[in-house]
Amino acid sequence: MPAAVLIGTVFASAGAAGAATPARATKTLWVAPTAKVKGESVACSTAKYHAINTAIKAAAVGDTVKVCPGTYTGSASVKVQSQGKTITITSGALIEKKINLVGMPGAIINAKGLVNGVTLYSPGAAGATVNGITAEGAIGEGILAAGTTGITIEN
Repeated sequence: MPAAVLIGTVFASAGAAGAATPARATKTLWVAPTAKVKGESVACSTAKYHAINTAIKAAAVGDTVKVCPGTYTGSASVKVQSQGKTITITSGALIEKKINLVGMPGAIINAKGLVNGVTLYSPGAAGATVNGITAEGAIGEGILAAGTTGITIEN
């Protein structure tokens, strides 16, 4: 009888050790300014998202938000403590987690009337990447990284 209990215990321990959750595969979320983008890749013509911030919110850490050619508007806001005051920063795109925001040639954020075109904010955005996005018309910075580290901004 003790042998059966021992075997059962060893089996249960192995099962618990093998119960680790496998790593989640990253995915690409496509954004196009309209439902049908003519002359572009299939991914752009069938893009699920038509607003950059909607795709960013749906993205999980490590995902890529791929922005098809076109001009995007919209805004997101974040409240920031600065010198004892709460300031609201409005931005065309707001990144608060580690994702990759990648624009295809011709991907433009029209930030007219907004503080920034793209804002990477908070420790959660550490390691995020912005590549190939043109930000136009912002009152402040085209792309701003604040309260975070290890950001890559290219092209």
